[in-house]
Amino acid sequence: MKRPRWPEGDIDDLRAMAGKHTVAEIAEWLGRSMSAVHTKASQLGVPLMLHGAAHHKARYSEGQRQQVIELRAQGWEFSDIATMLGMTSRITAAKIWYAHKARETEHE
Repeated sequence: MKRPRWPEGDIDDLRAMAGKHTVAEIAEWLGRSMSAVHTKASQLGVPLMLHGAAHHKARYSEGQRQQVIELRAQGWEFSDIATMLGMTSRITAAKIWYAHKARETEHE
């Protein structure tokens, strides 16, 4: 079902939550799809990248990040890794993995 236009209160919430919460969390709060949140944020010029304590590097210890890397190397799915380690979403596990792979590629 399609939601109506964005009321000013939803836009205010989007601006306030951006950078502090994941897109999935914002979408759930607003009752909209992640795609709708991405589109509106882009239209408004609101960056959605997480900062500070919300960023996965601040939220999870080096040990937890290392567990993600090891489990993924063993063939585990991101959703299973996230559940096992109590992460907020499979996307977080994927970000940790791909950041690790990018660093590996830089050193080759």
